[in-house]
Amino acid sequence: PNLMDGKSLKEFLTLTVEGVKADELTDLPMRVAVARAMLVTDAGSNVALDASSLILDSKLNGRCVTVETCREALKFTESIGTAKEGGKVKELLMGLIMTKFPFAKDF
Repeated sequence: PNLMDGKSLKEFLTLTVEGVKADELTDLPMRVAVARAMLVTDAGSNVALDASSLILDSKLNGRCVTVETCREALKFTESIGTAKEGGKVKELLMGLIMTKFPFAKDF
């Protein structure tokens, strides 16, 4: 079938990751979805690092960055890697969120 343009799941995900990395304005929900797919499929040499970098490297300057999408991204970071890695990612993301939304509460 023509699903995913005839590519395997790994090939499709690799192309999607490259596309997200190449477009700094890729929206936050898309970044989280692709990072989640990376974890689920165990794609990459250091999946936790690669998945977290998809979210953190944007510095929240992409599209669709709202308080709600940031909450979803924070929730996702809890599932990344070991508790230590996930905690660090969550801490870094929280710093970006507080810079972007200094008056936001309830995170």
